[in-house]
This record gives sequence, C-alpha cells and structure tokens, in this order.
Amino acid sequence: MTTLDNTSLITEIFPHYDEIVEFDYDTDDNTSRYLIDGYREYLFGVDLDDEANLDKVKLFDNAIYEYVTNNDFFKRVKNHFENAEAEKEYEELIDDINKFYNEYQDSLVSVIPNSRWV
Repeated sequence: MTTLDNTSLITEIFPHYDEIVEFDYDTDDNTSRYLIDGYREYLFGVDLDDEANLDKVKLFDNAIYEYVTNNDFFKRVKNHFENAEAEKEYEELIDDINKFYNEYQDSLVSVIPNSRWV
C-alpha cells in the first residue's frame, strides 16, 4: 500500500489541499473543524494504489473545496450535516458529502438568456 508522506505529493494529487487546510473557520464551528481536520488527516492515509478509493477522495477534495469557497454550498452542508460527526464514521461521511456534492452540482441550473428578438 502506497500512502502519502509529504505535502508536495498531496498538492500534486489533491490540488485544493492548501486552500482547504488554510480555511479560517470560527472556533465554535464544529462542522467545519470536523470536515477540514478530518480531511487533512484522512489524506495522509489514502492508499494510492486503490484507484476507486483515490477517485472517491479526489471527488471529496472537490466537495470540500466547494465548501470553503462557495457560501451557498457551505450553508447547505452545515444545515444537512450539522450533527454528522457524532453519528458517522469519517469514511461514511465522505460518501455522504460526495453524494450531497453531486446532487448540488446536478441541481445548479444554467440560465441561458433568450437572445431572440420579440
């Protein structure tokens, strides 16, 4: 099993690592602390030889990046997963957040202006 052992390799594989771990959240924001601290710790144990798991964690990297950069997604995740850390193992939480992220992405509607003359 090949795992990550240095930060430069992490930033190669997970491009949003720096923005995520440097995200400044409130000290009383338990959801953000759990997600971001768990994200940091989880990446160092990822098996790089397991392609399916690696794809899942790359999607998780995108989801957490969306969490720290998109206020709408941030609020939705906080509302949906408010007490998740008490109820779920981190691996299960990753699956749930990935599913939530995919559903969020699917729900975004592109607004195409009608350019036809009336």
